[in-house]
Amino acid sequence: MGRDLFGIKFGAHLAAHLTPEWRSQYLQYEAMVAILYAAVDRAPSHAETIRNRYFSRIDERFFAYCNKELLKINVFFGEKLSESIRRFEQLRTELNYFKKPLNIHESEQTIIRRRRQYRKILRSNYNHIDDLKLAFSELYLLLVLLQNYQTLNYMGFKKILTKH
Repeated sequence: MGRDLFGIKFGAHLAAHLTPEWRSQYLQYEAMVAILYAAVDRAPSHAETIRNRYFSRIDERFFAYCNKELLKINVFFGEKLSESIRRFEQLRTELNYFKKPLNIHESEQTIIRRRRQYRKILRSNYNHIDDLKLAFSELYLLLVLLQNYQTLNYMGFKKILTKH
């Protein structure tokens, strides 16, 4: 029992792949497994009706815990997604500053003057462009971490509900 994901327990897989700074925001998989095993260990061995009532109460508590975990995960995911969208909009605004097109209806002199200004801006903002590239890379990394967060929590719920 227990070896189910690439030959290792899911709890170990989760611990190995979670984002450390977000540890408290992940599904508390090991705690949920402990609840289930403790419930089975403490189950009354007599009268089926007593056992059924016992497991009914355990189910209520377990699913309340599941709901609490799901709410925590959804709130955190929503916050991080909103943060990512805001950051993307900021970066897109900055990028559009550098991408202003030349108006084809302008005179040749105006176009030449704007190109010169643009080159000066590019030279003076070269570091800013590098910072912008770095910021887009960091945003991409955040989105990858968020996708991993979503996948690990989904797998955790799937595994724990299968054990239930």
